[in-house]
Amino acid sequence: MDATKELMQKVDVIVATGGHAMVKSAYSSGRPSYGVGQGNVQVIVAEDYTDYDKMAATIVGSRAYDNGIPCTGEQAVHFPKEKYDEFVAAMKRAKAAMIPDDKVDELPKILFKENGAIDAKHVGMKPVKLAAEMGFEVPEDTQILIFNNRGISRENILCREKLCPVIQLFPYESFEQAVADAKTNLLWEGAGHTSVIYTNDTEKAEYVGHELPVGRLVVNQAGGAASGGNYINGLHPTMSLGCGSWGNNSISENLTYKHLMNTTRLAYYHDCTMPELDEVWKL
Repeated sequence: MDATKELMQKVDVIVATGGHAMVKSAYSSGRPSYGVGQGNVQVIVAEDYTDYDKMAATIVGSRAYDNGIPCTGEQAVHFPKEKYDEFVAAMKRAKAAMIPDDKVDELPKILFKENGAIDAKHVGMKPVKLAAEMGFEVPEDTQILIFNNRGISRENILCREKLCPVIQLFPYESFEQAVADAKTNLLWEGAGHTSVIYTNDTEKAEYVGHELPVGRLVVNQAGGAASGGNYINGLHPTMSLGCGSWGNNSISENLTYKHLMNTTRLAYYHDCTMPELDEVWKL
């Protein structure tokens, strides 16, 4: 820690990708710093979206990557209540296994310490081993575990970011409720980071974009891969995703090499072009 602190005080600029303590240390170093926040990716499935098998394969593949460690992995899925059986069946076909309702209360005891900190012993734990620690068995080829929610936000510590391949299910009565629940979860942990919307309705996507405090809202894509930028969307490729003032960061975009460059601008004189006040304040 002492060596890291000394290094931070001697470099030109710091990029702090990690936990809150690391970001705080970088911002306190006295050097220019870019800190990025933690994720708690909320997935919202609109009523108009119908290709559940494609969606399930995308979500499971994304969440299973690196055993659920990346901050861009899906943490919770909000979907229509009347589609519960269809959604769960699709997830199971994609190699997700359901945690029995009578075992869910064991999960927070495994993932978090008594003080609420993440238990490092279970970070990135494979689904088969995690299930065994909870007292039940799943097939060897299980990719992730899914479970029914136990409430919203601070009523349920499992609404926080979980660094292992598990996803919480939130069946909703209305689309507006789903967005509100996702926002509540984000405002507890993960504000400014990323969310996912599955819809073919542009207005619904824009509604979610207006409502959720996130720097990235990816549409019909894997949160784990798409939010870090790739060849199928316009986001810049990066491993450092800024969360803006929502997440106590200085940027809300994907950090790239351009953030590390200094630019000299040549400003030549030209005749004054002072605008009229009504032009300045025109909406």
